[in-house]
Amino acid sequence: MIIDRSNFALLYAGLSQNIRDALSLMRSANYSQFETGKHELDGERIYLLMQKYTTKPRQGGIWEAHRKYIDIQYMIEGVESLGYNNFGQLQMVKYDETRDFYEMKGDGEFITLRPGNFVILYPQDAHMPGIAVDQPSQVVKAVFKVRV
Repeated sequence: MIIDRSNFALLYAGLSQNIRDALSLMRSANYSQFETGKHELDGERIYLLMQKYTTKPRQGGIWEAHRKYIDIQYMIEGVESLGYNNFGQLQMVKYDETRDFYEMKGDGEFITLRPGNFVILYPQDAHMPGIAVDQPSQVVKAVFKVRV
């Protein structure tokens, strides 16, 4: 997992061409033009999930990971706690191939995402997004799905 501020995003451009392209899109996007939902940016190589939701208590969260995609999660508005643990440290419940979604059980560490923060989550990076920091609040987040 990598966490940083958007103004430093291009420091990670050398990780891969797909990540470079997604980070460039992340920095230049006009997010007000995107409605909530899925938006293809470069076919299935890079797409965007625009999300607007209310954060929830930690006990309502779900650990997840992905096999085919790297997540670049960019906080636009609001604040949330994001759980993290290595995939091998959690117990897999099930994998949904059509959604590229591992549901997992266990525990991990939590970080706080604020506007301008982004995280890069590789397939080995299990995560629990959407968790309230103190109390539930509204969040607007862009999740770039980057093909491995």
